Amino acid sequence: MYKVIDVFLWVVLYVIIFSISTQFGAWYLVFIFFTAVLHKACTLNFNRRHVIGVKRILSALLVQLSLVFFLLILAGFIEWLRQPNL
Repeated sequence: MYKVIDVFLWVVLYVIIFSISTQFGAWYLVFIFFTAVLHKACTLNFNRRHVIGVKRILSALLVQLSLVFFLLILAGFIEWLRQPNL
């Protein structure tokens, strides 16, 4: 059951990332791949039977959301640097 929830949460998260990335440009879509790789790296440690699936999903989402917020701050800083001095 948690596989269905996991897939649904990732689809929703990628739609949100895609809608944000269209505002910053197509280069931002590259970071979706890196966050997916980070998610897979985080879930490798939680494949034991006694770990609840919801805990695994929430921990991976927390790591990915923190990375997405960091990338949004970085993208805003890059856009600020690209503006001409007033």
